[in-house]
Amino acid sequence: YEDEGKLVTKGQYELYDLAKRYSKTYPEVFDFPYDSDSFFMRATQEQRAMMSGDSFAYSLFERKGKIGPDSYEPHFILSDTESKDYILKYYDNCE
Repeated sequence: YEDEGKLVTKGQYELYDLAKRYSKTYPEVFDFPYDSDSFFMRATQEQRAMMSGDSFAYSLFERKGKIGPDSYEPHFILSDTESKDYILKYYDNCE
């Protein structure tokens, strides 16, 4: 399949909408001034994992940044190489 292993557009929307629901359900947790030095995400180096984090973060931090008409703010997604990713890929790195 052409899209195998990728996060398709529907999945991007699902994560975008999920972040919106979290923000609405837990405003005391997610109603904050955004500071790109304070927030980062962690993902495996899989394309779908990185795009999942990006879709979620875009929604969560939407209109809290300083760039462009959409007030976008880039965010940091930490990703180790697969052989050194002992947290997210523990099942591939531990016997």
